[in-house]
Amino acid sequence: MSATTNHSVTRSILPAVVLGVLFSLVLSVATASAMRVYDGATARQAHLRHHAAGKSKHRTHRRVRARAAASPTFNLCAKADSVTPTGAPGAIPIWGFAVRPGGGCAAATAGIPAPTLDVGAGDNVTLSINNGLDQNLHISIPGITINPGATPNTRTIAPGDTGTVSFTATNPGTYLYESDGTAGRQAEVGLAGALIVRPAVLPNGRVYNDASAAYNTEALMVLSEIDPNLNATLPTPGGLANFDMATWKPQYRLINGLGYPSTGTISSAAGSKVLLRYVNAGSEHISMTLLGADTTEIGRDASLLTTPLGVSAETIPAGGTAEEIVTVPAGTASGTKFPIYDRNLNLVNGASAGIGGRLRFIQVP
Repeated sequence: MSATTNHSVTRSILPAVVLGVLFSLVLSVATASAMRVYDGATARQAHLRHHAAGKSKHRTHRRVRARAAASPTFNLCAKADSVTPTGAPGAIPIWGFAVRPGGGCAAATAGIPAPTLDVGAGDNVTLSINNGLDQNLHISIPGITINPGATPNTRTIAPGDTGTVSFTATNPGTYLYESDGTAGRQAEVGLAGALIVRPAVLPNGRVYNDASAAYNTEALMVLSEIDPNLNATLPTPGGLANFDMATWKPQYRLINGLGYPSTGTISSAAGSKVLLRYVNAGSEHISMTLLGADTTEIGRDASLLTTPLGVSAETIPAGGTAEEIVTVPAGTASGTKFPIYDRNLNLVNGASAGIGGRLRFIQVP
């Protein structure tokens, strides 16, 4: 994300009662079977899982084969829309990306975060983006080189135009894609999402081609925030560019566009490994922590760490990504929950009562 979006934000420290409520949530035991949540799942991921399952006997003999590179195209719209964050009294304007259906962008619904793009290492990827906004888009994918085109900068798409951005997904890992136009404000109001590049060697189940990166279940954690005052400028032409970011003060802090208790649970068996793919699509530096289980950071900004790090809380800078593997303790009782939460304790949904914000649980079914 553009450095212009890295604003210093005053952190509000909530009273001790917040921690008391949080810890009481940790100790709660579910009385019903937990629903398995697949974050950022796409048809392509389902195909890879099905393909890998069909090759189980080859896995037994530790034989793998490389997948052929593909040339996926993602048809997207950039358009004005609205969302109602958990606990908000009403809808808030956004600018967001949406999958472009056959009927065109008028029929598309944009949301936060942007649609997850899921590809394989070596794929030649094309983004076809229709710009339905009144500002130029400027597409950025930190860590990936966008191919040059016939125009001086193929990353810029003018209002009303449909432009194409292409690149080769050379290295596996978790990436942020965004429009960092209007001095970086476009990403903050919704034009940002996750790009997942999977290893080119099947079967799936590793972030990178390394044994330390193996996991059983994965969960995407796109982190963002909303200041309703910033977003309120969107219906006014030029309003976003004129907003004084010195007055920026988020009221809603989100995981995958949702605040607790709408964030869902991640179902994982005792003794298994859960991959958390963090993407910081906002403008705050965010420290996320997990209670009750060992957490190992294995990758940062789509690069495998030479030495994995055991962490209790790790700060993910604005625009950064990270991969962490949580080991659910063997023998954990059914219904046990492990909280993942914002260490800065901004655990509220605006003025709404109760615990909210960036809080989610891993739960043993």
